[in-house]
Amino acid sequence: MDSTQLGLPCYVDPFENCTIGMMPNIGKTAPHRSNGICVSVAVWLVWKSRAEKQELALPLTVFGASLALGNWWNVVFMGRHQMKPSLKWMGAFWLSIAGVIGSFHPFSPLAAALVAPTQLWVTVAAKLNYDIVKLNTGKDGRT
Repeated sequence: MDSTQLGLPCYVDPFENCTIGMMPNIGKTAPHRSNGICVSVAVWLVWKSRAEKQELALPLTVFGASLALGNWWNVVFMGRHQMKPSLKWMGAFWLSIAGVIGSFHPFSPLAAALVAPTQLWVTVAAKLNYDIVKLNTGKDGRT
């Protein structure tokens, strides 16, 4: 199912006035903000766990890598308008969130659960990213 089947308006150039649905305003939505709060609480729960600080190196490094990958996807997709290459970065970002969930769980199952909505959020964003690439692929296979 692509975005047109969801009843969302689609435009061939996603970097003009509007993209799929309300994507430019997505960052202002309540779900996005509450997701950020949940992830912040999750990091705090892991940090405050009774684990030795050396044990926290892996989950916090994975979390930092996840932040970096998410920001890099924004640079590639939104900043550089490189739609097709951004799919690979989105995939890496998605996998890094799975890594965050897995590495947080031993320290705090609640922290892992609080990160899970981010996985859902990024799954939706990845689908939109894919749809934009698909809508903008020419007959010659290039975007």
